[in-house]
Amino acid sequence: EHGAITIDSTLYAARFEDNPSPNVVFINKSNGYVFYDDGLGVPSYRKTTDRGETWSAATALAPDMNPLSMAVWYDRWTPSNGSGNFIRIVGAETINDSIWYKSLNTADDSVYPAGDNVVVIFDSDTIPSESTGGPTITRTLNGSLFVAGCHGGTCSSWVSGTNGSSWTNTTLVGSGGINPDDLDGLQMFPLPSNNSLLVMHDESAHDLLSKMYNATSGAWDTTWAVPDGSFSGDTVYDEHFGGSLYKVTGDVFVAGVNNVSHPSGDVAVYRFNATTRTWANLTNVINNFNMTDARVIVNESNGDLFVTYLRGEPSAYTYPLYKKSTDGGATWSVESKRLYNESGDDFKQIKTNFMSNATFFAVWYNDDIDDIYGYVVNSTLSAGNYFVNETLIDDLIISSSFFDQNSPSPGMVFINETHGYAFYTDSGGDIRYKKTTNGGADWTTQVDLSGEQSWRAVSVWYDQWTPGNTTGTRIHIVASHAAGGINISYKQLDTSDDSLTPATTFWTLALDINNLDPDAAAQPSITMATDGMLYIIGCAAEGLGGGSCNATNSSNNGATWSASTFLGAGQRNVTGDDPTQIFPLAKGNILVVSQDLRTGNTNFSSRMYNRTSGSWDSAWTTFDPNFVGSLGIITWGGTLDKSTNDIYITGVNDTGNVRRGDIRAYKFTNDSRAWSNLTTVAASSAGNNFSQAIPVVDQTQGNLWVIYANSSNLIGTAPRFDITFKNSTDG
Repeated sequence: EHGAITIDSTLYAARFEDNPSPNVVFINKSNGYVFYDDGLGVPSYRKTTDRGETWSAATALAPDMNPLSMAVWYDRWTPSNGSGNFIRIVGAETINDSIWYKSLNTADDSVYPAGDNVVVIFDSDTIPSESTGGPTITRTLNGSLFVAGCHGGTCSSWVSGTNGSSWTNTTLVGSGGINPDDLDGLQMFPLPSNNSLLVMHDESAHDLLSKMYNATSGAWDTTWAVPDGSFSGDTVYDEHFGGSLYKVTGDVFVAGVNNVSHPSGDVAVYRFNATTRTWANLTNVINNFNMTDARVIVNESNGDLFVTYLRGEPSAYTYPLYKKSTDGGATWSVESKRLYNESGDDFKQIKTNFMSNATFFAVWYNDDIDDIYGYVVNSTLSAGNYFVNETLIDDLIISSSFFDQNSPSPGMVFINETHGYAFYTDSGGDIRYKKTTNGGADWTTQVDLSGEQSWRAVSVWYDQWTPGNTTGTRIHIVASHAAGGINISYKQLDTSDDSLTPATTFWTLALDINNLDPDAAAQPSITMATDGMLYIIGCAAEGLGGGSCNATNSSNNGATWSASTFLGAGQRNVTGDDPTQIFPLAKGNILVVSQDLRTGNTNFSSRMYNRTSGSWDSAWTTFDPNFVGSLGIITWGGTLDKSTNDIYITGVNDTGNVRRGDIRAYKFTNDSRAWSNLTTVAASSAGNNFSQAIPVVDQTQGNLWVIYANSSNLIGTAPRFDITFKNSTDG
């Protein structure tokens, strides 16, 4: 699946779409309708016959009349109605200050009244242009139509027993003080016994209210029920709630953001029991995030709930997301992937198709450019890119540009689905690790591996990353240390019992580069060959043989290292910042990949060690002569496919240059020992600012994933980066 579809890019004014009631209908899995005010101010609809992939041209429903929001009701949303074909439409406008009605027959797309004519329900009071007090519409169990809407300083309701051709005021008692200028919103639902429920938000009092119309007495309740007496909205991000119902029970569900546009915002959910006529608070969908709007959809087949919402930083970046509940709102799933591949700085008014048994669809608006977008919400939580709640592992890591993170080699290991280890240099210059046993949701207290400061960087290799190794339990750790120069040291962690060798904070010296400038030493990299030999490589601007990359190996599980005899992985001048990563190949061979960051050099190169001959290739092989880098910024990383021993590299070329950088991918085929360029992962385009790209191979299916950082929106001079991924199923 792909990201959201732009349904229309020329809305009249997205802010006028404010309304808790739905504006989307799907009559089956494929055929749907969306209703909105087009760029000319004409109430219109578009239709899809392919589940929202494409949409027809806009069809006008009414003339240009400075429209406000529309709301709809589909006959079959009413419990016990399984054959109705009509979509009931109600709208408001400010030229004549009227509330109007129209219907669309989904059997043939004919409308009543015909053409762009409408039935005027009400036109005897002012309707503020910024009013969000409806209108809203529903169809009761006996077929009557109910409409409610706000005007002047109050709200009213009307009923039609003539299929919408004429309307009668039903005197909405106690609506005084519900002021449309306060951006109040309302939504109606059918109840058993032909009754109706009105849910309203009183922004000035921060109340979520409800009132029932009794069809037998022909009157509304005299007082408002208060499902939530502390339901805080916002005058910029207007209506922030919306409801649905479960046809089997008649229960009404309402979801909304409480404390809109604030870091402590929650998405609350409420259920109205249609039998007892009482409200209950369900479990919050999400807590303590900056959010602006939420809606709920009910799966009419089984009662599952989907709650869609907009999360992020309003006026900066926001994302449409959702969660699902299979137990009536007692618990909620993990957060979905995004419904849209990029953030929007002013997304508003996420709405849904209310209920369905086949297609659950969400639409939302970009208030800055007046676009409307749509996408399928589905039961597997798969959609656009991930935007999950990240877990803080440690907030005190070292931040110098040439330390710690600045390495293409991995620093994290997951030995199974739940157990993982993260290795890093903390703010004091110590090497530490933390462990998770629940898939990264929580991490243990840090374990100090070094006992002293001045450590520079750490990289790791896990036994079972090596092709052919399926039982190894050790994580091999290599780290650089400034002690009058740069020393590269080794230790290992056995994941079967978390024991360390050497024990506690002792290390084995692996490579003494003896660099004169400890701030100009590239990060070490470690791997295990297919014959069990361990290899470490480290580069320096000065020291052994001048500026060079130097390697060492160990045949006894890291107890000793042949540093004095096993050198010369390049003997080319390096800056010390040159990023380098080492990989195992078949037959015990080794591949080193290195990016040349010397001034005026743009080479991306590799060099192979032949285990049989015991020697390195005589020269570096350049597989990309035009890979533009930046000193101190590592933009690439590599991985391998254990089944083939092929190596994959992905990286950002020309990082930091907005609209210029792209994400390139390369493959080293083990059998032919040759490099090939793969399809570009992400091309340069307006608004993109890539900074790093790392590949991951699914060892079960061979699928390739690339995770990258991209600042698609710039806030002043400071970019806000999204962590995004793409995947390929064809190599």
